[in-house]
Amino acid sequence: MTPAGAAAQWPTAGAVRVHYDPQALPHLADEPGANRFDDPRPRTIDRFLMRYAANSLRGCLLELLAGLRELPEVRDREEAIDIDDPDLVEAPVAEDWQHIADFLDDRKVATIDATALSTVSINDPSVQHELNKEPAVRAVLDSPAAVEALAEPGGRRVHLDNAAVRLSSEVGRYVTQACALALYDRRPQPDAIHYRSRHDDVEDCWAIYHHADVIIGEPEYLSPEIDEHALALRSVAELWALPLPPAWR
Repeated sequence: MTPAGAAAQWPTAGAVRVHYDPQALPHLADEPGANRFDDPRPRTIDRFLMRYAANSLRGCLLELLAGLRELPEVRDREEAIDIDDPDLVEAPVAEDWQHIADFLDDRKVATIDATALSTVSINDPSVQHELNKEPAVRAVLDSPAAVEALAEPGGRRVHLDNAAVRLSSEVGRYVTQACALALYDRRPQPDAIHYRSRHDDVEDCWAIYHHADVIIGEPEYLSPEIDEHALALRSVAELWALPLPPAWR
């Protein structure tokens, strides 16, 4: 299924992947995939694997660091602790940036090049219209959890749209995984799914099927000594007030 206008433009400079091993495919486990466009089927012979990338390093870091943003309620609970309580066992205090440093440690950056990928954009309304009719996608959209999360005025039936494919919840993941499976089952198969980052519309991201003919460049460690790396991380840190490790400031 490749409706008119649904193909996305692969970046001429290649896409960027940040990973411990950018060239590797994920391990094929028995459980459904955990990421947005992973195969939702457990223990299936014809399972697909995905590599994730973005048009820019900043786009990669937005997707990767979103889960590390500070939760105000956690900070409030910490401040409410009575430090004079004689029964309180004082644990070593980690620096506020340590979780960021641990996450960045040993991550590598590589460019993914391709010459003739077949791409489809999950944000394209014509693609959404077609996927909206797929039984597996409809099963998720008609589930009580999806109806509650995406309730339409007057109890109208939930349809696939950008609110559904960008939903940041477990049911949102079920929606996009069902879409990825429906696309994989079509002939000809697309090589990659384009999607806009939930965190910034200007950032284009990619879920690349394992069968795609891509060339992955030599990876380099994510490093504060490389200006492009430092600028991208500082941009994300400034947006979300993330505490940067000293080497990255």
